[in-house]
Amino acid sequence: MTKNNQTFKPTKKQRDVVEMLIYSGKTQRRIALELGMDETTISKWLNKHDEFQAYYNQELEKAKNYRQQKYKRYAQRAVDRLIYLLDAENENVQLASAKEILDRAGDKVDDNVNVNVDIERSTNLINSIAEQVGIGVGKDE
Repeated sequence: MTKNNQTFKPTKKQRDVVEMLIYSGKTQRRIALELGMDETTISKWLNKHDEFQAYYNQELEKAKNYRQQKYKRYAQRAVDRLIYLLDAENENVQLASAKEILDRAGDKVDDNVNVNVDIERSTNLINSIAEQVGIGVGKDE
């Protein structure tokens, strides 16, 4: 809220600055040059203008939530792909996929291969994940 209890309404230039800060990856200097304004104005808005800061943070949160929702829609495809890669021809791809699955399942694996790893436990874990997503892995039919 502004000092006179009116809702803050960003100007077009302020909206453009926020959009560019969030989505373009450009510096404040580059944004200022492109929008024909002084870089210190953007800095003041971000550091000393409470209403602008609140607007920026609100838009940043919206962008973050949007990305998270989008990522969640593809999470199952990513898991399916990891499981598929367990049967890749390249042994390094298989190992990387298995390591990633185990890491995500909470079994942290370091880069040093330990021959004393409980293979049965790991196999059961991978099969359990595969069953949850409806894919048979490493089972003789």
